[in-house]
Amino acid sequence: MLLLGAVIPERRWGMTLAAAVLAQVALGVLTLRQQLGVPLITVAHQLLAALLVALVAAVLSRMLPPAAPHPAASGLLSVSHG
Repeated sequence: MLLLGAVIPERRWGMTLAAAVLAQVALGVLTLRQQLGVPLITVAHQLLAALLVALVAAVLSRMLPPAAPHPAASGLLSVSHG
């Protein structure tokens, strides 16, 4: 998440997501008007969809509270001497 925070400041995530959604809709309409006949537009639409999913996942994961470590995890990850 450090990379996302360095590239896009937190206060601009909403604007970035809105711009990505608008671009996705525009590419989708353009793709359909071209009847899927222009591969570059279709691939750009798919790549933007993947980027949009990644941005939404990053924003949602930043909103989650930090998870507490599981009590049994410390015993499972300890080094065995034997």
